[in-house]
Amino acid sequence: MIVQADAAAWLAGLHEGCADLVYVDPPFNSGATRARGGYSYNDAWSVEAYAALISGVVTQCVRVLRPGGALWVHCDESSDWLIRSLLESVPTLTFHNSVVWNYYNKISNAARKFASAHDTLFLYSKNGATLDFFPQEEARDAPVKFLKRKNVGGVLTNAKDASGKCEYVTRTTKGVNDVWRIPCLQPASREWAGYPTQKPLVLLSRVIASTSKVGGLVIDPMCGSGTTLLAAQQSGRRFLGSDSSEHAVAVARARLGLSEADL
Repeated sequence: MIVQADAAAWLAGLHEGCADLVYVDPPFNSGATRARGGYSYNDAWSVEAYAALISGVVTQCVRVLRPGGALWVHCDESSDWLIRSLLESVPTLTFHNSVVWNYYNKISNAARKFASAHDTLFLYSKNGATLDFFPQEEARDAPVKFLKRKNVGGVLTNAKDASGKCEYVTRTTKGVNDVWRIPCLQPASREWAGYPTQKPLVLLSRVIASTSKVGGLVIDPMCGSGTTLLAAQQSGRRFLGSDSSEHAVAVARARLGLSEADL
């Protein structure tokens, strides 16, 4: 289900503790107008108004999360300091990660500072149970050989073959850390839907795979073009989403193949 609604008000109507994962991608308070393909919105707020917006949404996100459920909040350097301080003030949340999304392919003409090429995703969980966390793997640029290790009496030692030579293993993948090098979308991308702040599907797929189980309920109350919901749909999770923009809801529904009959 995807509906047009104010995020905090819509969340307030959902059952308490129903969600396994909530992802929030709010306006960033960049001070600029975001526009693309005939759609635009003003992303300039006073600090007080912006804090009130984020606080109201976060309060309802925490309410709908089950104990141990994951809360992801996506932001950039415009207001990451404020969002982190607001999240830290919620006594029922536990901090886990500050993930840096490095979109290395962004085109920039910055000449008086280093070009901005990252967003931040804060990961928290609701107190009362342990966060479901599933380590992720990603491909290496090239295969790497490592010494094979074995546990002998509780001590890791180098494994050796029958002739006494050390054994090696070749690995083509590596564990994902808290810096995610994922390209941002370009208009030529196959998944590009024309939405001004559309995020890559692979980014949200990793968010969902790392902190929720198949069959779990994923909620995005500011769903924009619906990438979170599409990632949930494709990975066997249930999903609910809303956005205050009629245009965003129309784009999201089209991407997920939903119609008015699905409401």
